[in-house]
Amino acid sequence: MTTATEIKNDDWSVGYFKEQLVELEAGLEKEEYEELYWANGTLIPREDWNKPWLEETGYRKVTGIGRWEAARDYTTHVPNVEIVSREFRQRVSEHIGGYTINDKEMELSQQFGTSVDSEKVQIVLEAGQQYLDKMVFSGDGQLRGFFNHPDTLKSYSAFAFNSGATVAQMLAVLNDTGNSMRRLTRNIETPDTILLAQATNDEISFRRLSDFNSDSVLDYYLSKATYIKDVMPLLPLEKVGDGGSNVACYYKRDPNKIKFRITEPFQF
Repeated sequence: MTTATEIKNDDWSVGYFKEQLVELEAGLEKEEYEELYWANGTLIPREDWNKPWLEETGYRKVTGIGRWEAARDYTTHVPNVEIVSREFRQRVSEHIGGYTINDKEMELSQQFGTSVDSEKVQIVLEAGQQYLDKMVFSGDGQLRGFFNHPDTLKSYSAFAFNSGATVAQMLAVLNDTGNSMRRLTRNIETPDTILLAQATNDEISFRRLSDFNSDSVLDYYLSKATYIKDVMPLLPLEKVGDGGSNVACYYKRDPNKIKFRITEPFQF
């Protein structure tokens, strides 16, 4: 039984009591984002480490140079192998995130034992994933991302992929771009993934080869370029190229070729 000394009639307690008489369906309203393909490792292989002490990461590229000679009766004619290596290092970047709790929320938590920070924690974690998604795609002021990395080879199409381009022109550009990596590396490196601007993907997916052939431009290209295993349409690739053009990215989705590292996981 509640005694009179346990009842408070101050505005805070009365207001809270009235609030309990309302049946309220709460929904957390947040800004909608496209699927975070870059952050979750779908497009670029992701490597998670739990090494918060790291200040730098890097890798070593080793090249073997071998030589064979015809056998002779001279001790100086000995086949040999030499190793040449290059080392690349990059400093680890740290980012912080947080949230605030006001006086009213702390008072509410102390008086009634309710949790006031679960939704805020969730929002902070989601904001961190959104920021990571942007970092992997285009980087920030200090780090470069996949899209604008200086080692990326750029190729420019003479034709925009729209209704004004012919089927032959679009196929020529697709074929030339896909073969560029193979030619430059003497078939050592072959792309297996294409990222396309959503508008470009729609154009070549619905454009028929001719009135007598129902195959789309994309289907026909993939039937010939059998080394391409996956095509992904993305809105962020629209109008981000030079002069507001759409962009396509060809690459090999292999962690030995390209990946990004998280040296310390998100935590609260």
